[in-house]
Amino acid sequence: NLYSSKLVKISRPEFIVLYNGKQEMPDQMTMRLSDAFKGDSDQISLELEVTVYNINQGRNPQMMNRSRSLADYAAVVAKIREYQAMGQSRDEAIANTVLFCVEHGIMKDFMEKYGSEVYNMLNAEITLEDVLAIRYEEGHEDGMEKGMEKGARRLAELIQKGYSVDDALKLISSEKETRNQ
Repeated sequence: NLYSSKLVKISRPEFIVLYNGKQEMPDQMTMRLSDAFKGDSDQISLELEVTVYNINQGRNPQMMNRSRSLADYAAVVAKIREYQAMGQSRDEAIANTVLFCVEHGIMKDFMEKYGSEVYNMLNAEITLEDVLAIRYEEGHEDGMEKGMEKGARRLAELIQKGYSVDDALKLISSEKETRNQ
């Protein structure tokens, strides 16, 4: 069918997000890619709809009743947050949650068999704050590189005009101070 002119039918995709963050969120909502587009919304040639389900403990009870694994996962996340709210470190909260789950039958067999892997996975979980810090650092590094390149070009330009290296550096420094005022 690779060179066929006939339309090949494919299954309809469905995009979902399972949300377990700390911000208040309804049980279910629809997000549209086009909401992020600039300009006239009448000229959209591509649309993507994603259904977001809040899987925090106490949310979406029908969904949780249909999936014991999902309900248990929500309980694990809630217990970690509870322990952290009591002042435990992330490490302590995760370790105590694994013990709590075994004692209370929450994913008991899984926790007994893979408790250390669960601990390692949850402890390695990246948070939004971590992502923002990484992006800030990357942006800072990019800005520094661009600034260095710009400074080097300006230095070369001034040397070509006959300035000494010392005089060129002094002029660049004074130009920088003027821009910062």
